[in-house]
Amino acid sequence: MHHSDPQGKPDVPAVTRERLHTRTIVFEGFARSDGLWDVEGSLLDTKQVTWERINMPAYPPGAPVHHMKVLVTFDDHLTVVAISSELPTTPHDDCQKTGDPLQKLVGQRVGRGWRRAIESAMGGTAGCTHLRELMMGLATGAIQAIGGIRDQRRRKRGLPPMQPDDEAPHFIGGCLAWRRDGPATQRYFPQFAIFPVDDKEGS
Repeated sequence: MHHSDPQGKPDVPAVTRERLHTRTIVFEGFARSDGLWDVEGSLLDTKQVTWERINMPAYPPGAPVHHMKVLVTFDDHLTVVAISSELPTTPHDDCQKTGDPLQKLVGQRVGRGWRRAIESAMGGTAGCTHLRELMMGLATGAIQAIGGIRDQRRRKRGLPPMQPDDEAPHFIGGCLAWRRDGPATQRYFPQFAIFPVDDKEGS
């Protein structure tokens, strides 16, 4: 079977695909009644085909291979106050021990140095590759869940913003949209923006 390219290119053989694997990562943020913030993260790996393993039982299609959950409590500064984990499904018994090093992240703050803190606490054979990936992604999940709402609620209570006026937010210069000479930075944070020089002024 062939299909035509909409741009008029020669027909090419149609390719069929078989779904083999699905990884689902979910982060959810919660405001707590005590003024703290919770972020729950989960990672789920499933195979859509039978996975035959050497000297171990096979995984049937749809069976979870990795299922890992974390619950991290933050304060307004995005510092970890408490952390817990649950590993409902892991491929090896030793994997169950990899949640323990997470406790070393208590007291760490999301921001610069977060990845280094994860590597120090649970890098290499001290932890789990997939749990590390979950925790690295949880940082941006926490920022998305907490940052804007936290500042909005502080304004309504007449409290000063967490971000000092003379300090650029962490995301300025961190992506294409928030480049210093971009329209978003110029519009919302002109004090940290780079504006084009008007050549006509010098003529």
